[in-house]
Amino acid sequence: MDRLFVYLSLLCCILIVRCNVNNDSINPSIVIIKAERKVDISSHLVKSASSLTVENTGKVAVKSFLYSIEPSLQKYLSFIGASIKDDDNKLTVSKTAVDGHGDKEFWRINLPSSLAAGKSVQVDVDSVYAHALAPFPTKIKQSEKQLVVFTGNVFLYSPYKITSQTTTVNLASSSIESYSKSPKPVSQSEKTVTYGPYEAREPFTEAELRVHAENNNPFLTVTHLERVIELSHWGNIAVEENIQMRHSGADLSGPFSRYDYQRTQDAGASIKSFKVGTV
Repeated sequence: MDRLFVYLSLLCCILIVRCNVNNDSINPSIVIIKAERKVDISSHLVKSASSLTVENTGKVAVKSFLYSIEPSLQKYLSFIGASIKDDDNKLTVSKTAVDGHGDKEFWRINLPSSLAAGKSVQVDVDSVYAHALAPFPTKIKQSEKQLVVFTGNVFLYSPYKITSQTTTVNLASSSIESYSKSPKPVSQSEKTVTYGPYEAREPFTEAELRVHAENNNPFLTVTHLERVIELSHWGNIAVEENIQMRHSGADLSGPFSRYDYQRTQDAGASIKSFKVGTV
């Protein structure tokens, strides 16, 4: 019985250690002195490119920093990567957790070398989101334009204090139904809406960013993909792919005219063709 108790106790300790091995903490000595974020919603994907100037205001060198994404976009994330400004070498990015912030998602970005006290480094962080654009209205006639809504955060959702930041949203069209006009300053020019610059923001600052605009790009979604690879005795390789796809933008309301579709160069939000790649 005593051996069983000891065994179970050791097992619990191992599980606790394993659960906490990837946990990080938010270093208050790290400050983002400048954040320039560009959010591109001109296609069926949302692409975010953030240029961050990260400064170590502490007395001890740091080897990494944390990056977080606003809750409204977490479930749509399909890619995240980072690199040093003007350097093609990619940085190691790994998902982690922070005690006391179980409702948030974090990624640890490892720097190529330790950032000494009082020094700064410029890091580019790129992320891509799928299905983050919602068609509104959800149904349109064949002759109507497709409108989509993007909802995000005006501010960079960061675990660190930010000294200065700007967010720029690039649209597919200059035809804009509406967009968030606060907090000021906010400006709009052609296909671009700019928020900021904003000074001295606390960690995890939020303000809704909502843009409702025209986007007639085809929203192609592959619902099922089956690949068959056949290897012959002669060393030949044959690859066959069976793809099921759908247009995940606005649904068609009313009848469809093949004649109107073929005689119109601008087919609107529809899929006429798609590209495939090879390895």
